[in-house]
Amino acid sequence: TRTIAASQQTNQKRFLDEFTSSLIMPKDGEAQPRRLRHFSSLLSSWQHKTEPAAEPPVEPPAPSRATPEPPAAAPDDDDDDDDSKKIGRDVSPADGEKNDRGDVSPADGGGDDGSKKDEGESTRDGDEDDSPSPPLKSSNPRPRSEWKTTVTPQDHSFLPTLGVTLWLGWNGFLVYLLVYLIWFAGPIFRAACAGALGLSLVLPRDVANWRERDDYEGEEGPPDEGKGGRMGVGRRFGYWCMHMAEMYFGLTTILEDEPSILRHDKDPAQKAVIFALEPHDILPYPVFAFSPALKRLPGRVGHDHSCLMTSVIFHLPILKQVYTWVSGAPIDKRTFRRRLEHGQSFSFIPGGVQEVTNLDPANPDDVVLYLRRRRGFVKLALASGSPVVPVFCFGVDGSYGYWIPRGKMVARIGRRIGFLPMVFWGRFGLPFGIPHPRKITVAVGSPIEFPELGEEGVTDEAVSEYHALFLQEMEALYDRHKADMGYGHRRLRII
Repeated sequence: TRTIAASQQTNQKRFLDEFTSSLIMPKDGEAQPRRLRHFSSLLSSWQHKTEPAAEPPVEPPAPSRATPEPPAAAPDDDDDDDDSKKIGRDVSPADGEKNDRGDVSPADGGGDDGSKKDEGESTRDGDEDDSPSPPLKSSNPRPRSEWKTTVTPQDHSFLPTLGVTLWLGWNGFLVYLLVYLIWFAGPIFRAACAGALGLSLVLPRDVANWRERDDYEGEEGPPDEGKGGRMGVGRRFGYWCMHMAEMYFGLTTILEDEPSILRHDKDPAQKAVIFALEPHDILPYPVFAFSPALKRLPGRVGHDHSCLMTSVIFHLPILKQVYTWVSGAPIDKRTFRRRLEHGQSFSFIPGGVQEVTNLDPANPDDVVLYLRRRRGFVKLALASGSPVVPVFCFGVDGSYGYWIPRGKMVARIGRRIGFLPMVFWGRFGLPFGIPHPRKITVAVGSPIEFPELGEEGVTDEAVSEYHALFLQEMEALYDRHKADMGYGHRRLRII
């Protein structure tokens, strides 16, 4: 009985081999019908279920569209095992169909032809040879051993607290002063304060600042000692505040690719480098990390650096001078273009006040970046050929408690005036006061190289392509550091 059963199984196997081979192997170079291919695939799958598992051989390269596959020879009776393996290897799902894992078979390439994809290129469902080119690949980050990390020990004693108060405390001072002048002040004090505030509005924002010469002569000595220009009283005050803030927040900066930044610094074209920092949070004070006073950025890139912020600050008394002394500048298109034309690097927060409207106390673990509609800076970078560097700040959220009125009207007002009407409180529980002494870490990624297309050469396709690359690099930067910064459980949302 066992001999008869084995003989029947052998005859059945040989019949299936010959029958399926006649279906799979086209004759005289004729293309195999799709329905027969599908039927033979089912037969081959059923046959493999009845056979013991065999180790699949190495798959040969698929033929290209221009070179048809040569006719295969008919199977010999002596090579039953080899033929069965060939059937299981060559039979693939129908063109464009998915396999058990949901992936398109690599041999089919996701299209009607059997051409191979380039090495390292992902295969997408339904791709054809004439499909548009894939997005630009992200740059390979340098190993951690090549990162430059600068750490300042945290100290929020009296002097650092005083320095941060003289920098960020003017918001609350003006609010309290306005309330006092309206409800409690006498006529003489009211007139004196009005005169002082009016004088601040009339004076230029760069009063008592230092005048910077165009010829930067290198790194010998700080830029305020003769070679870069003349230091004014206001700039000295601003630099002192920045050093106090550096201690107050225990600032740590991580430059993942300092050699690439230095390469742009020595480039004869002297292109400006754009540092796009996220997130905004209640107040985007971490931009102070790029102040020339702290020298966290190398060469000319750090020497003539400015932090661009909402223009409304530079229309308020006292604030317009203080923020200029700490290397601030208005973030309008005119300033943006002028700095690009002069090759002066700067940092800014592309998400802007819209990120504040998306803060959700019910989901404190969500990190929200409003970037998908922020494409203007990409267009300007393509026109000038300036590289864009993604920057992420860890630790800024939680600096303030806040109450934000909700509604479309509030969001519209915020976009119109440049800041969101809200109430926030920080250290000591003071409304509109200084932030809590959070430890701040600023991670600086590798520069994204942008081609110089000129004003007329920038297309929507190029803007979309490089904007997508920027979002990809920003997310990758966050992923590289989130575990070290205690953000492993938090979700990044780019909206």
